[in-house]
Parts: sequence; C-alpha cells; structure tokens
Amino acid sequence: MYLASTELEAQVLSEFVKIAPPEYRGQYFEAKEAKAQFDFVQESYCVGALHFPNDLTIEPRQLLRQLIPYLTEKESITYIPNTNIIEVTIEGADCVVRDARGSKWAADQVFICSGAEYRTVFPEHFVANGLIVCKLQMMETVPHARVLPHSILSGLSILRYLAFKICPSTTC
Repeated sequence: MYLASTELEAQVLSEFVKIAPPEYRGQYFEAKEAKAQFDFVQESYCVGALHFPNDLTIEPRQLLRQLIPYLTEKESITYIPNTNIIEVTIEGADCVVRDARGSKWAADQVFICSGAEYRTVFPEHFVANGLIVCKLQMMETVPHARVLPHSILSGLSILRYLAFKICPSTTC
C-alpha cells in the first residue's frame, strides 16, 4: 500500500490506477476512504492511498532460511554459500563459473546472488548500461501485537519505482 503525504503524490497514485496496465490491479482511496478501509492509516499523514490487493510481502530473513534448503532438497540445485564468483563464461552448452579461489563449476543455469559485489561479474554491462547504485532504506519498528496486512510505502517509493513514470504528474 502506497500512502501519499502530499497532493502531488496523491495525484500520481490516482493517475496510476487510471492508466496502468491491467496486471497492476490497484485501487485508489481518498484519505477518508483509506482511513475507513484500513484502520492503521494515520489521517494526519495520508492524503490518498493506492492499494494493491494481490501484492505479496516476503520476510527476507525467513525466505532464504526456508527457500535454500527446499531448493537443494527438492530440485537439482547446488548451493555454494560464501563464494566470490569472479567469472561466468559459456562453454558449449554449459555455463562455467570460476570463483576467487580458482575453483570451477559447470551447469545448465547459474544464478549469482552477488549482493553489494555486483561489479565483480560482468562489470562491462553495468558501465555500458549506465546503472546507478542506490540504497533502499527500510525501517523496522519494535514488534507490535498487531501485524500490518500490507507493506507500507511512501512518496519516496513512488519516485523510486519506474512503473510510476507513466504518470504525467511524475514530471512535475
């Protein structure tokens, strides 16, 4: 759920619902509607809200602890943690991966989860495409008795996500 705290943010959210592709099935709420529908919305902050009922929130700390064992047990996947991959090449039908220690592996498909070390593998692609590193700042509060049913995103997220660039008001 995106919460707008200014009239311009609310205008962008309202426009998005009207012109976004159908797969973005969202619903725009004026401030009073948002407060009536979602009791966690603070009236003093909210000018409008955009709710995506089909969005999912994943807790990354839980996801990886569960996903990695699942994939290695149920699928034909080898997980190699704490390994700095420095090169991926195609040799015949295989992807060949080399790590910083000189070890090599071959596979049909390779997924590299590089984190902050994204420039180590394929640096020329990052330079050629003009990608800019940005930092996503998230806030974690003390545990509450009530769990929010949605992730809450603010105006900064509206600027960050490219999907909102289709809105005429994002050029203001």
